[in-house]
Amino acid sequence: MTRRGLLSVTSSVFDPLGMASPFVMIARSLLQEVCRRGAEWDQPLTDEEQGKWSKWLHYTKILSQVSVPRWFKFDAITEAQLHIFCDASEKGYAAVAYFRVEQPDGGHNVEFVLGKSRVSPLKHITIPRLELMAAVLAATLDSTIRREIRHSFGDTTFWSDSMIVLSYIRNENRRYKTFVANRVAKILSVSSCQQWRHVPTNVNPADGGSRGTHELEMWLKGPDFLPRRKHFGQHPNSMPMMTSSWHTI
Repeated sequence: MTRRGLLSVTSSVFDPLGMASPFVMIARSLLQEVCRRGAEWDQPLTDEEQGKWSKWLHYTKILSQVSVPRWFKFDAITEAQLHIFCDASEKGYAAVAYFRVEQPDGGHNVEFVLGKSRVSPLKHITIPRLELMAAVLAATLDSTIRREIRHSFGDTTFWSDSMIVLSYIRNENRRYKTFVANRVAKILSVSSCQQWRHVPTNVNPADGGSRGTHELEMWLKGPDFLPRRKHFGQHPNSMPMMTSSWHTI
């Protein structure tokens, strides 16, 4: 396998809803590794890279098993909520959205709506900045879903495991450098700081999308707390305040 072959195969995966984004991220990350070391287009992969590629090909069989309901049960609901999770790692960043639908009998269904993942730029970017880019991606998903799905639902709840990003979204009094200021402005153009919540990394479904994994269950079904929890309010003091060490990321 060569760099050209890697690009051809990864580009051939048709997944407009992002159902398999965490799995595809593995191949995209490998392609980026090959690019970073300056491999020529038709230069064979190293033994280590070939091993990773063979393992990824072995797991492609799981793609035939991936399916999600396309009916959100909007005709018999009492309440519908949109929840969007975002996360980032050294490999990339991701966001994934779910509808939490309350049924007349008091039960709740959580349905996958849309997911996106992006590899991190070749130029080094700090993790906090990647987390901020993930938050922008989450805000973009919200706009896309509201434009495409013609159904009325309340304010979106956004979830991030980055306390630094949450502090930037909340603190509006400081003047930020251009990179941060532009992205915070994009986020606040479609959401308010009250809509953002903190989620632990181990229950953040976007974590798999940012790192790459062949385990798709949490990505497709969402965290276990989402259908069980009754309220998602957040005490105002639980949002972090800006500290001097966070002023520059």
